[in-house]
Amino acid sequence: MNGEKNNLQLTKREAMRLRMARRPLGASGRIAKAFLESKLTPLLVVFSLLLGAFAVMVTPREEEPQIKVPMVDVFVGFPGATAQEVERRLITPLEKALYEIPNVEYIYSTSQPSGGMIIVRFLVGTDPDQAVVRVHSKLAELTPTLPAGAMPPVVAPRSIDDVPVVAYTLWSPSEPPVALRQVAEELKNELTRHPRVAQVWVLGGQRRDQAQGCGAGQPGHGRHHGNAVLREGPGEDKDT
Repeated sequence: MNGEKNNLQLTKREAMRLRMARRPLGASGRIAKAFLESKLTPLLVVFSLLLGAFAVMVTPREEEPQIKVPMVDVFVGFPGATAQEVERRLITPLEKALYEIPNVEYIYSTSQPSGGMIIVRFLVGTDPDQAVVRVHSKLAELTPTLPAGAMPPVVAPRSIDDVPVVAYTLWSPSEPPVALRQVAEELKNELTRHPRVAQVWVLGGQRRDQAQGCGAGQPGHGRHHGNAVLREGPGEDKDT
């Protein structure tokens, strides 16, 4: 009895195998069958391994690759206008027009009384010189349409190397801004001596000549951008 049962099970398995063998194969099945039965499959595998090894050897590698991320600063002056007027009449129209430049990825701006700034960032790999030329050309087209009283835009290129790597903040509840500025200048001199430090900037505080003459809160204190002077005041930032 056991022998008959085993023979019956074997017969069922063979019948199932025959049905599966007769079933038509799909596209992936036919491709797999062709590779399994072909004598060229081992040669293709060896060729793929050699090609991968060759690609690894010839691919250039750098410890610190140079990545080009062109950025352009656009300074615009509008003497006597409030931050809201600068944004509505000057910054917003310029942003819309600058977005028409090819390869522009991101634009953000800052509006303040009597002027503002627009930063245009291009896609990675865009030629920096071409980016500056395109911004200049677009602004030249827009200059006749600027509102009355607005100053011609000033363009300043910026690169990814201009972004600081480390920022130190000096703060004291009792020391005046002049003393903090002096400590910052001494710290700058020490950092500049390091052979791997490229540039160091000191922002804020108050210089000794400003403390003796015209202070930060007095008339005449402003920001100089090229041939334009923008008065200090509360600003409004906007990202687009």
